[in-house]
Amino acid sequence: MLKLVLDTIPSRVFWKNKESRYLGCNRLFALDAGLKNPGQIVGKTDRDLCWSEQAQLYISDDRAVMQSMQANVNYKIQKTTLDGASMYLEASKIPLKDREGNLVGVLGTYQDITERKRAETELFEAQSKLVAMFDALPDMLFELDLDGRYFDYHFSRPELLVAPPEVLIGKTVYDIFPPEAVDVVMSALREANEKGRSRGGQIELNVPLGKMLFELSIARKPVAAGLAPRFVVLLRDITERKLAGEAIRNGELFMHAILDSVSNQIAVLDKNGGILAVNESWRRFAVENSTVPGQAAARTGVGESYLAICQASTGYSSDGAMDARDGILAVLEGRQSTFSMEYPCHSPDQKRWFIMTVTPLGPEAQGVVISHTNITERKQAEAEVSALNLSLEVQVRERTKELLAKEEQLRETLALNDNILMKSTVGIAAYRQDGQCVMANPAFASITGGTQEQLLKQNFRQLSSWQASGMLEAAEHVLATGARVEHKVRYLTNPGRDVWARDQLSSFTSRGEPHLLLMLEDITEKKAAEEELRLAASVYQNSSEGILVTDAAGIILSVNPAFTEISGYAADEALGQKTSLLRSDRHGPEFYRSMWEALTKEGCWRGEVWNRRKDGEAYLEWLSINRIEASAGAPIRYVAVFHDITELRRKDEDIRHQAFHDALTGLPNRALMKDRLLHAIERAKREGGRLAVIFIDLDRFKAINDGLGHDVGDLLLQEVARRIKSRMRTVDTVARLGGDEFVVLMEDLRDAGDCASLAQELIAEIARPMELSGHTVEISASMGMAFYPEDGANPLELMKCADLAMYSAKSAGRNTYRFFQQDMQDRISQRLNLEMELRLALAQRELELHYQPKVDLATGRIHGVEALLRWRHPLRGLLLPADFIPLAEECGLILGLGDWVLDEVCHQSAVWQAAGHTFKIAFNISPHQLEMGDLVTRISELTALHGIAPSDLEIELTESAVMAYSIHAASVLSRLRGIGVTVAVSDFCAGYSSLSYLRKLPIDILKINHSFVTDADSNVEDAQIVKTILALGRMFKLTMEAEGIETSHQAELLQSFGCGIAQGYFFSRPLPAREFEGWLDKIIDSPAHEFEGWLDKIIDSSDRKPSLE
Repeated sequence: MLKLVLDTIPSRVFWKNKESRYLGCNRLFALDAGLKNPGQIVGKTDRDLCWSEQAQLYISDDRAVMQSMQANVNYKIQKTTLDGASMYLEASKIPLKDREGNLVGVLGTYQDITERKRAETELFEAQSKLVAMFDALPDMLFELDLDGRYFDYHFSRPELLVAPPEVLIGKTVYDIFPPEAVDVVMSALREANEKGRSRGGQIELNVPLGKMLFELSIARKPVAAGLAPRFVVLLRDITERKLAGEAIRNGELFMHAILDSVSNQIAVLDKNGGILAVNESWRRFAVENSTVPGQAAARTGVGESYLAICQASTGYSSDGAMDARDGILAVLEGRQSTFSMEYPCHSPDQKRWFIMTVTPLGPEAQGVVISHTNITERKQAEAEVSALNLSLEVQVRERTKELLAKEEQLRETLALNDNILMKSTVGIAAYRQDGQCVMANPAFASITGGTQEQLLKQNFRQLSSWQASGMLEAAEHVLATGARVEHKVRYLTNPGRDVWARDQLSSFTSRGEPHLLLMLEDITEKKAAEEELRLAASVYQNSSEGILVTDAAGIILSVNPAFTEISGYAADEALGQKTSLLRSDRHGPEFYRSMWEALTKEGCWRGEVWNRRKDGEAYLEWLSINRIEASAGAPIRYVAVFHDITELRRKDEDIRHQAFHDALTGLPNRALMKDRLLHAIERAKREGGRLAVIFIDLDRFKAINDGLGHDVGDLLLQEVARRIKSRMRTVDTVARLGGDEFVVLMEDLRDAGDCASLAQELIAEIARPMELSGHTVEISASMGMAFYPEDGANPLELMKCADLAMYSAKSAGRNTYRFFQQDMQDRISQRLNLEMELRLALAQRELELHYQPKVDLATGRIHGVEALLRWRHPLRGLLLPADFIPLAEECGLILGLGDWVLDEVCHQSAVWQAAGHTFKIAFNISPHQLEMGDLVTRISELTALHGIAPSDLEIELTESAVMAYSIHAASVLSRLRGIGVTVAVSDFCAGYSSLSYLRKLPIDILKINHSFVTDADSNVEDAQIVKTILALGRMFKLTMEAEGIETSHQAELLQSFGCGIAQGYFFSRPLPAREFEGWLDKIIDSPAHEFEGWLDKIIDSSDRKPSLE
C-alpha cells in the first residue's frame, strides 16, 4: 500500500544511506532519472544519473542535513533532465532514522516548479513593458474627479508642467490653471461625465518653455457602484501642429503667386465644368483673343461653364473644342486619370498651336485643373525637321535645341509649380544663391540616388562631388551671368545602379533673389540602347548560331562566321545566292509554301528544317526567320538565325527512350505503362471494349538476389522479362515497374477466361528452370488481375486492384493467380487498421513478454526459459504472435519489434542473473532479421549494455525460415555462434524438410513440433516419427527438445525415447515475468520423476488449457 501511495502522489520521493547511495525512490523520481522502474536506482549515486553535473551539490546538501540533524525545507534547486533540459525544483530533505532513532541516511522530496518560475518571469516582463510604454508617451496623463481635483499623474516631460509635480496632488485645476483654461477643463469633465468621453478641447498655458497650446482628451474611468466618478485626462502638446497649419495657409498664398507667374494658361473647374479660378496668364490670353472670330473659349471667366463654351465653339477650332470637352468629361467622370491634346488656335496674323492637359483636382476628384501651353515654336520646328528629312542624329540635335528653348520659356513654371514637378520624369532642383537646396522633385531624388528630405538638407557649395566635377564653378558662372550650361554626369544610386543623366544649369529670380535651377534628364536607356547596338554587332560576329540576311526575293545579303562554320559556305560563296542553295531533298514544296505563307501573314516562322552542307551532308537545324519591314509596310529584309541540332536530336531520342523504358530489361517503365493504360482505357471507353491489367511479382526473388549475387539476379529478371514477352500478343504491353514487379496490359479482351489462360501459361513458363552463370535457378510468380470497366475506371484504380489481387495470390501460397474481388479491399482496410494499431502498440508499451520454462527431463530442473511475445490489445485482449507477426513482417515493423524483444530479453536476463538464476533465455527471431538487420552487431551491443554475455541467449528460427533463407542464414548463424549465441530450429518436420541443412547450417538445438508430440502417446506413426527425429538429432550431435507437453504420460514417453528437454502446459503456461518468478519459487527443487506432483503444486485446473505454443 505504501508503494502504491508513493507512486501515486505528484511529488518525487527518494531516500539514501549515509554514503548518499540511493536506497529507493518512487515512480516519478525514477522517470526523471531515466530509469524504467524504481528498483533500478538502488546502489546508485547522483553521479550515476543524468544530473551528474549537480551531483556534488546534492551530496553536500545530504551531508549538511545529516550533520545538523535538521530538516532543510522548501529550498530551490535546478536539475538537468534526461533530455538535457533544465527544470526548477522546490526541495526538502530531513534526516532518515531507524526505529531506535539512529541516523541511517536522508529522506528527500521535491516538486517541479518550472512552470511557476516561467509564469513569474513572464509577469515581471509584462509589468516592466507597461512601465516602459507609459514612460515612452510624450503626453501628460492626470487623474481628476468631477471637481477637478488631482489624484495621480504620469509624464515624461516635466518642463511642460504649469506647477511642480509635488504640489499637484490634492489641489484642483482652479488652483493651477488660469480661469480661461479652467472653464475649458471643467466643461470637458462635465461632458465626459455625461457621455463617457470628451475630445477636442484646447487650452493655452504658460509653462517654463513659454506659451504653449495643448489639446484635451478626457475619459471616465470604470469605478465600483456608489463611488465618485474619476477621469483620465490626457494633455497633448499641439503647438507645433498649429504653427504648421499657419505655414500651410501662407504656402497657399505663395502657390497662388507662383501660378500667376507662369506663362501657361491655367484654370480650375468644378465637378460640373464651371470655372472656379484662373491665373493671370489665362486672363491675359482671354483679353488678347476676345475679338478673334470663333474663339469663344478665349472669352472665359470665373463662374462660366467651360464645357458649355467648348460646346458653342465654331470655326476652325470647333473639332478641337469638342475633343477638349470630351476629354474634360472623361477625367471629371473618372473614366481617365488624365487627358491631354494638341490643337490649333490661329489668330488672323499668326499660326498657333497649343497643348492642353487635364488633371484631377485633389485625391477625391473634386474637379479638374486645365493647363494650356503654347507649342507653336515646337510645331514649327517639327515641320521644318520633317520637311528637311534630316538624319536621326540631326533630328535629335534639333529636338534637343527645341526642348532647351522650351525649357527656358517654362523655367519658372517647372521650378515652382509643385503639381507639375511631382509628376515630371525630369529631375528638377532649385538652390538659393548661398547654395542651400530649397526644392527637389521625386525624379531628381531618384536619379541622384537620395531622398527629397536628404536633398533639402544639402548645400551645393559644400558638396565635394560638385567641386570635383566642375559643377560648382559652372554654377557660380550661371548665377553671375545668367548663362545656361550643360553637362553629362554619371550618378551612382542607392541600390548601386549607374544612372546617366544630362544636366542643365540655369538661373531664375524668385522674390528678387537669384536662384540656381538644375535639371536632370535620365538618359540611361539611351546609353543602354547605344550599348545594345554595339553588343548586337559583336553578337552577330561572335555568335555560335548561324545568321543570314536576305532581301524580299530571298537573295542572301549578309552572313556571319557561324554560318560558314555550320554550312561550309564561305561568305563570298553565299552572298548574292538564293537561300535554295542550302536546301536538302527532305522537304517537299508544300513545306516551303507553308513557311512563306507564315512569313507573309505573321512576319515570322520558327521550326526544324533539314538543310544540306556544302559537302552534301544533310543536317537538322532549328531555324528562326523574322521579317524586317520598312515604314511603308513592305518587307525589305529577312533575318534567319539557325543552329545545328542533329546531334542534339539523336541524344534527345536516346533520353526519351531511357525516360520511358527500363534500363535492365528494355521493357516500358512505370511512366510509359501508365500512359499506355490511360490511352487504352480511353479507347475501350469509346469502343465499349474490355481490358485487363495483370500484376506479376516474383516469389522470394530477394533470397536469390542476395544469395547468388546481383549479377545473377539481373540475369534472372532479364530472362523472366523475355519469357513473359514471348507469350504476349503484339497489341499487349509488358512493363517492369521496378525490382521484381512486372505488369501486363491486355487490350481487346473477350472474357476473363483469356486472361486466366494466359496467367497459367505465364506461371508455367516462369517456373521452368533457368541456367544463369553456372547456376540452375528456379523461381515462381504470384499474379493478380483486374479488369476494365468492372474493377476500375482509371489507371490508378486498376493498378491498385491488380496489386491487391496479387497479394491475395501470395497469401494463398504463392505460384498462383487471383482475380480482384471487392472483399480484398475490405481485408486490406482491416490490415491497414491493424498495422496502425501495431505501430501505436510499440510506442504505447502494449507489447509484453511471457516466459515458459524448459525442463530437463532427467533431473526435473529448469534448463532454460523461452520468451514468448504477446500484444495486450486495448480492445481485443491478449493477442498471440500469429495474429500480428506476419503483418509486422509485411509492413516493415518486424525489425523494430524484434529489437524491442531483444532489449527486453537482455534486461530480464540481467535481472534474473542478479537474483541467482543462470538459465538461458530463448526467443524467436524473424527471417527478416537475418536478411535485413545486422543482428550480430545488435546482440553484441545490447548484451554489453545490460551486462550479460551473448552466451546467455538462445535464438529460435522456424524450419521454414531456415529453408527459405538457407544461403544467407548460414553466414549470419555462424557469426552468432561465433559470439556465443545458441541456435535452435523449431517446428522440425512440420513441412517439407531437408536433412542437408542439418549438416550444413550451424545449429545447436532441434525442437520437435508439438503436432507429433500431442498424439505420440496414442498414435503409433507419430511415436515412430518422434523416435526418428530424435535419432537424426543424435546423429548430427544436436540437443533435442520437445514442445507441447501437456500430460505426464507425454513427458514420460519423451523421456523414454531419449529426449532431454521439454516444455509445455504440463509444466507451466507462459507467464509474465513477475508471475514466472513466483512459479520459480514453488518448484525450483522439485524432482524430475514427480510429474503428478508438479501438476498438484503448480498447475491450477483453471489454467490447464491446451496450447499450440
